[in-house]
Amino acid sequence: MLGTRIGLYTIVEEVARGGDSVVFRGEQQPGGAAIAVKLVPRRHPRYEELRRRLLEEASAGQRARHPGIVRTLATGEIDAGCYAVQEFLHGQALHRMLRERTSPGRGLALGEAARIGAELAEALAALHALGLVHGDLKPPNAMLCETRVVLCDLGLTAPEGTRRPDGQIWGSPSYIAPELTRGAALARGADLWSLGVVLFEMLAGVRPFGLNTDNPQAIVEAVRTAPLPRLLEDRPPEVRALLDALLDRDPARRLNDAAEAARRLRAFTVE
Repeated sequence: MLGTRIGLYTIVEEVARGGDSVVFRGEQQPGGAAIAVKLVPRRHPRYEELRRRLLEEASAGQRARHPGIVRTLATGEIDAGCYAVQEFLHGQALHRMLRERTSPGRGLALGEAARIGAELAEALAALHALGLVHGDLKPPNAMLCETRVVLCDLGLTAPEGTRRPDGQIWGSPSYIAPELTRGAALARGADLWSLGVVLFEMLAGVRPFGLNTDNPQAIVEAVRTAPLPRLLEDRPPEVRALLDALLDRDPARRLNDAAEAARRLRAFTVE
């Protein structure tokens, strides 16, 4: 694949490889601007399913047109498979930053965590305005770039009301809303729950509900039943109130307006 020309883009190097796709760094011609190419190999046994999901992911990014959502520049198929060309994000994934700078009981400064959370909430609001739910908000899917936070990996983004046909859990167990573990249809409130988990993790240096385990069954049980943690007594009561609103297990009571969450978070960005 290296050196392959796809329209205006030339593939330069492989940067990541997973079970379903390969990501390359490329250059746009003329000018040499860096781009990313995500390729689903045609030889993959689930090629048609993964091709559909990649094109849906690309469509969501193109429709949103928001600086906090990774931009898709082009899609298509070549002999090697189906591809999507996206902007190349220069920065650090949120989970790597948290690994370097936080520990249990020692989180980020409130202003910094609130700024990151507000930008993620604003990106979610842009998707929700289109009737879409991200479905997999977590620190590895948030890139901290020089001037913005970018929500990436829209692979599970789908219209509200969508259900997984195979009965699988939607998203990553540590960040999934409890109703989704019981097979509920996808709704924007699920994204707000995930935002609450990420916000708690940034502020406390640990995920809520004892979710620092790799056992999926234990995680699901904790998400459903573990008591709400009280690790943030040193934070302002308004912050704890927002977390309580985001992490309400009852989706009917949970704060489900991402724009409102962003507004409330912006109020904490000046300490």
